[in-house]
Amino acid sequence: MSESYHSAEWPNGFFNDGIYGGFYVSLSGPAKNLVLAEDTSPYLFNWISSDPHYLEPYDSDLYPGRLPEPVTLVGPTDPGDANGVLLSCLPSRQAVGYELLIGIHPTDVPSYQVLSDTPEPPSLVLTELPFESGYWTVRVRDLYGSTQHADPLPLYRSSLQWPIENQRTLERYTSLQAAIDDARKRDVLVLQPGIYPEHIDFVGQTITLQSTDPEDAGIVASTVLYGPDASYPLVTFSGGEKDDARLSGLTLIGGQSSLSCSDADGTLDHCLLLKSQSDGLQIYNGSVTLSHCTISDHLQAGIAMSHAGRNLSKVELDHCILANNGTYGLTGDEAELDHCTLTENRIAGLADMTVEMSNSIVALKRPSLSH
Repeated sequence: MSESYHSAEWPNGFFNDGIYGGFYVSLSGPAKNLVLAEDTSPYLFNWISSDPHYLEPYDSDLYPGRLPEPVTLVGPTDPGDANGVLLSCLPSRQAVGYELLIGIHPTDVPSYQVLSDTPEPPSLVLTELPFESGYWTVRVRDLYGSTQHADPLPLYRSSLQWPIENQRTLERYTSLQAAIDDARKRDVLVLQPGIYPEHIDFVGQTITLQSTDPEDAGIVASTVLYGPDASYPLVTFSGGEKDDARLSGLTLIGGQSSLSCSDADGTLDHCLLLKSQSDGLQIYNGSVTLSHCTISDHLQAGIAMSHAGRNLSKVELDHCILANNGTYGLTGDEAELDHCTLTENRIAGLADMTVEMSNSIVALKRPSLSH
């Protein structure tokens, strides 16, 4: 048969008590992952050709076989341990066994390693992988030996860790963006030391993203947000964030800029902003307050401000260093500097702008090398 039918066409629902798998799914649906038992004698269904078409048991006493329901994977989920994940699935009707499988290739499930084989959905907490990246699935079997598995999903060694915690809810995350999206006003998200290769957007959230100890220089240096794509800012404030949108005790490396703040406000303390492909901090129609931060080694300015209309962008710097940037240390609209150092920037420490400065050192231009 070459036809296929959608779930609405089955009078007894999509699964149809394991009968539909003998036709619809085995031809075109999830049960392309279906493997029938060598002995197919328990399975015999009656094809009803009226409109709508459907299958029904031929004789349940003589042919009691029912195929297992297609598998719906669940996970990775947090099992309550920062080092480990739970990979499981929803219960599958007609299933009497569940195998948790991992492997390298998405289409070579027969070669996968069996991690657990249980009569109920898997409950194994996985803490390590034999590979950097691979795939996982769950294969179920029915009473007569037919099996069915879900399409494998990607699995990464890094996804076995839950290094981000919301201090209010105590919920942990593997993704910065997922943690931000779930947060509420004034939540604090704490990052364990590590490298986070992810571009993030605060999406208007007035929350704090911080290391475990923002005042410990070693922890700050080892808690790294890394932007692998030079086309996008590493961190974005553009949803009307207020000044209690905060980065604290983090190292930001890469991206088109370390932070882009547009039509928003923000606060940074004890942060390192390093080596972006443009300006370290870009502010458009907004304001940012920085304390005890270093902004250095960007291809263009350390901080660049611009505006539209009458309201100028503004930056307030307290105990900050802007050094070794490709153009200006600081350029744009308005700035207040207290106990700051601007030095070794290629063009000048400050461009033509309104500046209030106290207890600060500004070297106007990087010294030229003599031969």
